[in-house]
Amino acid sequence: MSELARTYLRQARSFVNLGDTAKAAELLERAAVLVRDDATLNRQITEELAGAYDRLGRQADAQRLHLRLEQMAPAPVQAPVPSAAGPLAPPPLPRRRRGMWAGIGGAVAALIAIGVGVWIWNTRPIVSPLAPVQPAASTAGLPPAAGIAASPPPSPPPTSSPTTAMSREGKLKENVAMVLVVLRYAGPSGGKQEEWRIPLGSGTAFAVSQNGLLLTNRHVIDSPQDTLFPASLDELGKPTVTLRERRVMGCFSQDPADRFEAEVISKSDTHDLAILKVNRTFAEPLKLSFVLPHQGEDVVACGFPGAVGEVLNRSSQTPEAVRNHLMRYTATGRMDLIDTFSPDSFRSTLTRGIVSQPERNISGSSYIQIDASVAEGNSGGPVLNARDEVIGIVTSGIQAGKGNYNFALRMDQIHDELQVQGVIP
Repeated sequence: MSELARTYLRQARSFVNLGDTAKAAELLERAAVLVRDDATLNRQITEELAGAYDRLGRQADAQRLHLRLEQMAPAPVQAPVPSAAGPLAPPPLPRRRRGMWAGIGGAVAALIAIGVGVWIWNTRPIVSPLAPVQPAASTAGLPPAAGIAASPPPSPPPTSSPTTAMSREGKLKENVAMVLVVLRYAGPSGGKQEEWRIPLGSGTAFAVSQNGLLLTNRHVIDSPQDTLFPASLDELGKPTVTLRERRVMGCFSQDPADRFEAEVISKSDTHDLAILKVNRTFAEPLKLSFVLPHQGEDVVACGFPGAVGEVLNRSSQTPEAVRNHLMRYTATGRMDLIDTFSPDSFRSTLTRGIVSQPERNISGSSYIQIDASVAEGNSGGPVLNARDEVIGIVTSGIQAGKGNYNFALRMDQIHDELQVQGVIP
């Protein structure tokens, strides 16, 4: 019954995106009847239905559900369930989807209001990006994964002061990119050639060589949502505008000239790691450290959290901006939804924390646990020490209470893979 309720929930969200709130409410009402023993799903459906009633002007029904939500207990935190094969890996930080699509949805709604029918398929997860991610099992006590050499002894503290903030800012601006997975549709329609570029989601990557090699997470560029997208824009009355290709893009600024198609050089079979290459040179790429950090050592994490991007994108979608997008589409037949992003959303976010635990071994991979705040969209981003060396790659996180419990893939265990791919000598 819960699976059918989830299906209704997904369908309802699709109708919300298409502007049919009445149909969405009908599906959510069916889902509410079916769900019984899943408190988390019950709360999600109730929240969605309350929002639908609000939009439909059914204030009495909406108020009733809002009161029910206040009376509901918080969603239960599932206890860790160890398996025979060892502890479970924490869930990867999802690529930035919901925040991005919420921002794009605002622009699309405005375009519809002034005469262009635009339909965007929603790839966001059922779980809200601000909802706690279910914690994984305990991570204590396992030895390093097979084939990983023991970490070298900790390096002595630096004798000179850390790099200045301005120097760090310049390095991050130069080397850290938003990664977008983009579908490109193209074909003749209405007597002209059209092209649509639709981003599925995003993460973070960073440069580690002067000739354009970038590191990120494998889950950032893998996209199981691809199959949810149709072969053409038939729903928009454009059946001849068809899906042509899937691209991975590295965006280093808001300037279209600073967006580069990324070639996937390799994806690790063992760890959540992918190596990309862009046609761009880097004067001073980020340096890697293969030395295990100390517990309590200061670190910073850099990336593009979706919650920040959502606020920025929404603020930039003024009537004038929407008119400009419409005029360009009318004149050129080109609709690139990346152009609806706020220029400020291409500027990375930096958060500070400490190394909570330098060695967490989970399902065959070793992580550094940090308490620097990260969220969806940070995946694949660098974690740097006081010398601005990369000591880990932000990969996964759990949220419990008010704490930050996040994990970065350790660099020492991927040394050999990076060497084979020519990232390091």
